[in-house]
Amino acid sequence: MHNERKVYEDDCDTELSQWEEQLALLKIKADNGNEEEKGVFHKAIRSLELKEDEVKAKQLELRASDDEAWGELKTAMETTRMNLRAFFCSVAAKMLR
Repeated sequence: MHNERKVYEDDCDTELSQWEEQLALLKIKADNGNEEEKGVFHKAIRSLELKEDEVKAKQLELRASDDEAWGELKTAMETTRMNLRAFFCSVAAKMLR
């Protein structure tokens, strides 16, 4: 269980780092847009940041959990990550048209 847990937590860390890098690129794209796009894009980016904060909070909760609670928290974390992935893809697709 300990090894599985470590691998999963490392995977979460990697994915969060990737999202942060992609988010930085989206911010550049938003800053380079026209005034109307800037407003829309920055609002979408802020929503992404809030969802990313949810993932980070779940990750902290997961790391602090005991082995008994870890399985349930992992399931919740998967749902949170999946929601962020879907939202991120949606926002990125709109911004990169």
